[in-house]
Amino acid sequence: MELKDYQKQVIADLDEFCNRIADNEPPVAYREFWESRGVTLSANDDNLCPYNNDLQGIPRVTIKVPTAGGKTFIACNAVRSIFNHYDEGIPKIVAWFVPSDTILEQTYKNLSNPKHPYRQKLDVLFGSKVQISNKQQLLQGQGFNPQTINHYLTICVFSIQSFATRSKDGRLVYRENGALISFEEDLKKAGVNFSEGEHPSLVDVMKFLRPIVIIDESHRFTSELSKDFFELLNPRFILNLTATPRKKANIISFVSALKLKQNNMVKLPVVVYNLQEKNDVIASTINFRNLLEEHAKKSQEMGGEYIRPIALFQAESKTSEEKETFDKVKKMLVDCGIPESQIKIKTANINELKGVDLKSEECQVRYIITVNALKEGWDCPFAYILASLANKTSNIDVEQILGRILRQPYTRKHKSILLNQSYVYSCSSNFQATLESIVKGLNGAGFSDKDYRVAELENTEPKKTTVEQRETLDFTSTTIVNPTTVSTGAINVSTPATEYIDDSVDTSYVSKQTSSNSTIDSIKYQIRQAEAAAQKAEQQQKDDLFSNPTGVAEEVKEKQKLNMTKIQEKHLARAKKISLPQFFINTPNNGFFIDEDSHKLLDKTDLYVNFNLDEQDKKLDLINIGNNNIAAFDITEENDYMLKRIDINSQQTMLIQQTYAMYGRELKIEQFAKQIGKSIRLDAISEPKITNYAKAVLANYNDEELQMLFDNQQNVMAAFSKKIKSLLIHHSEKKFKDFLTTGKITIEPSYKFAEEIILEKKESSLQRTLYTSEHGDMNPLEKKVAVYISQLPNVAFWHRNLERGKGFCINGFINHYPDFIVLTEKGNIVIVETKGDDRTNTDSKAKLSLGTKWADKAGSQYHYFMVFENNEIEGSKSITEFINLLKQM
Repeated sequence: MELKDYQKQVIADLDEFCNRIADNEPPVAYREFWESRGVTLSANDDNLCPYNNDLQGIPRVTIKVPTAGGKTFIACNAVRSIFNHYDEGIPKIVAWFVPSDTILEQTYKNLSNPKHPYRQKLDVLFGSKVQISNKQQLLQGQGFNPQTINHYLTICVFSIQSFATRSKDGRLVYRENGALISFEEDLKKAGVNFSEGEHPSLVDVMKFLRPIVIIDESHRFTSELSKDFFELLNPRFILNLTATPRKKANIISFVSALKLKQNNMVKLPVVVYNLQEKNDVIASTINFRNLLEEHAKKSQEMGGEYIRPIALFQAESKTSEEKETFDKVKKMLVDCGIPESQIKIKTANINELKGVDLKSEECQVRYIITVNALKEGWDCPFAYILASLANKTSNIDVEQILGRILRQPYTRKHKSILLNQSYVYSCSSNFQATLESIVKGLNGAGFSDKDYRVAELENTEPKKTTVEQRETLDFTSTTIVNPTTVSTGAINVSTPATEYIDDSVDTSYVSKQTSSNSTIDSIKYQIRQAEAAAQKAEQQQKDDLFSNPTGVAEEVKEKQKLNMTKIQEKHLARAKKISLPQFFINTPNNGFFIDEDSHKLLDKTDLYVNFNLDEQDKKLDLINIGNNNIAAFDITEENDYMLKRIDINSQQTMLIQQTYAMYGRELKIEQFAKQIGKSIRLDAISEPKITNYAKAVLANYNDEELQMLFDNQQNVMAAFSKKIKSLLIHHSEKKFKDFLTTGKITIEPSYKFAEEIILEKKESSLQRTLYTSEHGDMNPLEKKVAVYISQLPNVAFWHRNLERGKGFCINGFINHYPDFIVLTEKGNIVIVETKGDDRTNTDSKAKLSLGTKWADKAGSQYHYFMVFENNEIEGSKSITEFINLLKQM
């Protein structure tokens, strides 16, 4: 199972935030994270307000994902992503919190199962070195010791109750525990005070290890996971996942409902039928479920997947005889001709689903009787229908379990449109309250009132609703109608609402309705209504995509509008004609026509071909590179291989140094080389290749020097990073020039100016700007050059290019995003890169080389300048020289 595109974006958002906290405190990193997306945080906004720093020094963020969006799978990938930003040597331990024992059992089972996609992904990400533990196993020290922690990812699955001091079981984690004595020496060396007794407790060990904390459905945790608790647990990072974040949740990623619809994750819309009598609810549910199964079988015959639609019968029991009342419902269904093997009961006290694999083709279950027991820890994509058996005058509460019928089987669109949506049946005399409950259920699952449709049944009259009701509920996409009068079952509408089910249900009537031809027309009409709902939903999705093509969450989109800027009307026609050249590459096509080449925008990785690190020079002076304390760091290709530093505390430093000092020479080289290999992550070079290269370099140093290098590992690894980067760029530049010569790389018109862009900071005071405002985040040199450009009468317009991934890129052996794009009245297009006098380095030389080559190949109207304030490198210009030349162009 692989990440969907929207899930990849979530992980990318998390990665970016982790990159930012490497250099800044969480509040600053959070503000800059959202500013880069054109969002200004506001104290008056519940979702996008300034960072809540109640846990100082501990990053704590939230990802908002609607129900069925794959929160657990995202979390599995997020674990790897978070650990990537810390030193390879830290304990890879995760405290994974879930809101109930039911979900704990399910999560532990799935993460432990080698055949489950969650575990398979973790095995891939962590080299099959994964251990899943529950609280009981941890308290017994079962597979939980320093050796395991150092070599395996250990995920500890806890529930809300796991650390509850008010319960006897919860207090066990705070008591000294002889089963954890293997950690005792390390804790004592680190100066950890035990919470009680002479031996460490589980809490003491967790505090020392500093776990990554994952909180599933975080909105359901309140006082249980308080500030005091987290200070006791001392986590390294906290990640919340929920469909409905609380206020001040530090949200770094929003997944919109539109993204789930696009990726076929959910059965939407929810089609709502409000019938006249309870008899009709039962009969229609049975009939419609049978119809869905017929469609599922035909779909499977045509190559589709196996689906056995399931209906959930729900009501609110207010009697003490729960077992008797549910058995009565079961007997009623049996009397209606449903085989007993197809019916199961699932309540708080009765669980006939235990051990049943509802997705198996051998399973017979088609009906489940419940109240609200399915509201958590139960997900079955085969559940299509929610039928409320509450009496006409009862309040119908489907809010808690509506999410159980939303998941789409196999996350794909099925041939029958009826299998792509879900259904609710009721017979409430207060239909407005039913709709309100449905909207609450959709909101709680991360969706909106756009995601359901009311079926307009025959022989109905418009329901009279007050202006106040319409304004309050704003059901803009529905038509609310009275219950149908098609059938006349023998329901006694005066039956007290306190009873769950009674003898007023006429099973003979229901049996007749499910076996005779008298209901064929009624069911056909329901089908037509369902199909109409599907068509409306499809059009709604098209409209949503048209107005929001990127699928940005509404919470973000509304904030971004404040920072949106457009091309000035007077420049629009001219700007639309511009298509800036970029490099393209012809690569062998692996398709049917083997003689044809594919033609695509050049990516720098296309130039890594035949690069072999083993064959590169190993001249690297590691002795004279300065000295720093031990630190964890990260090097990422997304950040152009830049060093990311995260300090390790003194306790961990001491333990790392003591352990390394005890190694023999060969083991020192091997361990240090492995650490270097794991820390430098490049798509072009495998970890073993980097490790072997590091071994070869380290072998040139004696034992005393090796210890010195290890103590200075931050700078040593930075030196390896710089060296490998320079070797890769040198190789890529040579390939780039060779491919240009042979014609494998060409240059063609490609990049177009967007009519609207989002700016985190705006600059509106300068003249001749392409957009109504330009990017205002300029350093003093950039601002000086911008002012000079804006004052030249021969400049038609200029644009401050956007940063990495958003603006124009000169794509060659490096990705170069220049600072300015200028159009002169003569039609010359001038690309400008400014450099401070302290930046006369190899990076500047590489950019100048690429920019010059781009202008040479692009054509006579294209020009490239690298501008320094004073100092220059060969081929660059001073500000004065540049402005004098620009005046004449």
